[in-house]
Amino acid sequence: MVEVKLCHINKAVRQGMNRLPYSDYVSLAFPPAYADYVYNKFRFSLESKGFGLIAIDGTAKEIIPPKRSIQLKAVYKKSLLREVYKRFSIQPML
Repeated sequence: MVEVKLCHINKAVRQGMNRLPYSDYVSLAFPPAYADYVYNKFRFSLESKGFGLIAIDGTAKEIIPPKRSIQLKAVYKKSLLREVYKRFSIQPML
């Protein structure tokens, strides 16, 4: 999952933390200038939580690759995927 914000690192981290039990990998994405600021100021914090960092300006540039979530709960992930499949009438591949 990718949390995309124009700024507001605290809000992005908070929302990203909420995604860790549902997603294998979580990245935060910002415009390039803000992504550079986040990298310089919060790099070690993001890496310790396992978040990736992406700069977006029409293309995406991965600055920090995400780590696999250690908070992932398979039952939550399956429940979320079932809901997505149901809403979009997709045949489940679970």
